Amino acid sequence: MTRRRRQFSPEFKEEAVRMVLDGERTVASVAREFGINPGTLGSRIGYAHKAAVRNHRGPSLECPRMTGAGCVPQAVTRIRG
Repeated sequence: MTRRRRQFSPEFKEEAVRMVLDGERTVASVAREFGINPGTLGSRIGYAHKAAVRNHRGPSLECPRMTGAGCVPQAVTRIRG
C-alpha cells in the first residue's frame, strides 16, 4: 500500500519557519511538534532566506538565527512551496 504525499499550505510552512526564527526553539523540536522531517523544515528556512535576499531585505542584525551565508529576516512574508 502506498502512502499519499502530504501537502502543506503556505501558512503552515510560514508558521513553522517563524517558530524557529522568532524563538529559541530548534529546527528539530519544531519539526517534531508539526510531525515533519527536520530536513524539510531546514529547506523551508533556506527558501525563506533566498526569498528575503531576492526581495532585497538583506541580513538583519536583529535576527536570532543564522543560516548559511547570512541571517534570515524575522518578517518572512512568502515561502516558496
